[in-house]
Amino acid sequence: MTIGGPCEIPFTQDSRHYHPVPYLPLFILPFKFFSLLNLSLSYVLWTLINCIGFILYLRFFTKKVIGFPVTFRLIFIVFLSLPFFLNLYYGQVNIWLAICAGEFIRHSLSHNTYLAGLWLGGWILKPQLLILLLPFLILQRSIKILMGFSTSTIGIIFTSLYLTDIEGFLALKDMLLEYSRGVPTNNIWAMMNWRMLGWHVAHITSKNTGWVIAIIGSLITACIPLYFFRKRIKSDSTQMIIILLGLFAATNVVAWHAHIHMSIILIPPLLYLNLKNRLNKNLLSAWIFIPVFIDFICYVLATFIILIFGNLHAGVYLATDFLLGFSQLILNLAILGWSIFQFTRPKEKLSDII
Repeated sequence: MTIGGPCEIPFTQDSRHYHPVPYLPLFILPFKFFSLLNLSLSYVLWTLINCIGFILYLRFFTKKVIGFPVTFRLIFIVFLSLPFFLNLYYGQVNIWLAICAGEFIRHSLSHNTYLAGLWLGGWILKPQLLILLLPFLILQRSIKILMGFSTSTIGIIFTSLYLTDIEGFLALKDMLLEYSRGVPTNNIWAMMNWRMLGWHVAHITSKNTGWVIAIIGSLITACIPLYFFRKRIKSDSTQMIIILLGLFAATNVVAWHAHIHMSIILIPPLLYLNLKNRLNKNLLSAWIFIPVFIDFICYVLATFIILIFGNLHAGVYLATDFLLGFSQLILNLAILGWSIFQFTRPKEKLSDII
């Protein structure tokens, strides 16, 4: 694996790419229907399904865990966030991950830990998101959650194997290895993790310096939450949701493949804590509006550059992607720091700790 991969130049004269799909066949199955439609219609339909479905789910989720559904006003504000917008813009599948996160939280709060684990298995869609959560669950000795996760994971894998064959699975393995090394559609320079920062540093200084930043930053960020959250916590407590929010945020900057749109998994715990009045309002506002403001400024500057010079240099694209990815990295680290502070401060209820 390398920071930059085989494609060091992110832009070519022909910017059209065919995106390989590194997902298990079961997750690709629903798109057989969309493939019967023309590209524009399928995109519009997929976008509508994601928008309407996520609105309905968030109201369902908050009604079940809080007692009343989230207001449309708050949903609209959350939908202004860059992760949600990019999910729609790129036709991404991460709303499924957010729903799985929400159901994992909902069933954990209602003591249905086995069902919580079953829903967590949905994250096999992008298994890099489990890099911190699974070790945390092992430290917590959450046997029923791990049993539920194992059940759904095995079911997804065997169903996918039924839909394809051994050769298909070997081809998927090769594709995943290719992704880890870097393919043109990876957009490493636009990620929100330490790998992204290492990539940019490597292209300014040296490859070794980039590697040091990517590896050391990832290791420290991975170890910090597992150290501070090592005490056993009741799965149905608000403290657990604070911890999960921190773990999700840490995962976003540790996972080797992590784009901004994957931050949508933070929305369910953010909404829960916000409606429970346990979340710093400034933190939520920063998470939503800072990346949007940066994106807006970048578009304005890009427009002026085009008007003056007639086109955009590749360096402008790289600078824009860096600013957006770096802002998400900092915000994820801020959320992690906030969750650790909330968990460790003395006035928190000790009854949550087993």
